[in-house]
Amino acid sequence: MQTYIDTWANLEMPEELQDKYGYPELTPEIKEQVFGLNFARGLGIDLEVKKKELGLL
Repeated sequence: MQTYIDTWANLEMPEELQDKYGYPELTPEIKEQVFGLNFARGLGIDLEVKKKELGLL
């Protein structure tokens, strides 16, 4: 699992694909959305509820 996390964290969208096909740059925000938030949703974790439980809101 750690290898997958490290690979995703270091992944960049090649400029050629951005220019030719309009793919977005893989910003930290996009990576968070794709990896973190979608992963939590897939596990059935409501992050807003979890933040409240942990006193983060």
